[in-house]
Amino acid sequence: MISNIFSKRQKALRSESHDTFVYDDLPRPLRIQLLQIIIEFYREPPLEHHAHSCFQTIVKILRKEYGVWQLVQSWQQISEWDEMKSFIEGEQNVEKVLDGVELVLCLSEHWLKENVFDNDHIDEDYKEETRQLLANVLKEVNYRFLEHGIGYQYTSGTILRIDSTYTHKEITLPALQLLSSKTFRSANEEFLTGHEHYRHRRNWESLVSCGKAFESTMEIICVKNKWTYPAKPTAKDFLNVCYDKQLIPSSHQSQFSSLRSLLESALPPLRNRKGAAHGQGSQKIVIPNEIARYALSLTAANIVLLIEWSGIK
Repeated sequence: MISNIFSKRQKALRSESHDTFVYDDLPRPLRIQLLQIIIEFYREPPLEHHAHSCFQTIVKILRKEYGVWQLVQSWQQISEWDEMKSFIEGEQNVEKVLDGVELVLCLSEHWLKENVFDNDHIDEDYKEETRQLLANVLKEVNYRFLEHGIGYQYTSGTILRIDSTYTHKEITLPALQLLSSKTFRSANEEFLTGHEHYRHRRNWESLVSCGKAFESTMEIICVKNKWTYPAKPTAKDFLNVCYDKQLIPSSHQSQFSSLRSLLESALPPLRNRKGAAHGQGSQKIVIPNEIARYALSLTAANIVLLIEWSGIK
């Protein structure tokens, strides 16, 4: 539960807000709040008996990925929960802490889906209560990130780096919602991979994933509509098919001429020139953060536009 306590109200009255997000620090109060959210979540009936196996799985995954026997130094044997708690509370590497938080939330969602939401023997009212519980937990996690001015949000099973709340809310989230259907699964994976690369400052790889997600979206639309396209299509080839088939109605093509120019010339050449989709060659290409961020936003906006116009779910 999120409480609008006195100190928060006074802070709001003084207009103390975060003008920019922080990415390389997770303050101790935020870490403790995240742990408290997790504790409260796992005390609820759907997950209370699942807590031990969940934290055991998460700790094993992280130990193996980091190549360590323990996530924290301890001279005595401790439970997986205590190890996880100490790790989130004290680990200096922000990305590793986010690994832990992401795994807890993702595995919890997955477990609830398999054992509650997709279980035909569970009462529908109970399912709805559990969905609301999960939604409230995820909402509070994201609220706490924003409250502390930390530029990350948990969306679609992944912690994403956000550089603008407006862009995230109005462009990225709608794109992820549209891509979440089974139809666009491959494009969704590529788009999320682009965000994951961006979060870890792998900007070249992020641009490549953006281009793949954009092209996959158009290819899926073409396949679903049984539209033919060249054997080895480029982004421009897919765009030509979409326009030839009047994915955008002819009555609107003149007013969308500038949009067509943007879709044809902005993202694909950006990837080809800067992202070098077929390899970086002998000299490593350095992609500025602002270019990678722009490519992600542009990809999301284009995906929302094309899927909404196609009417494919």
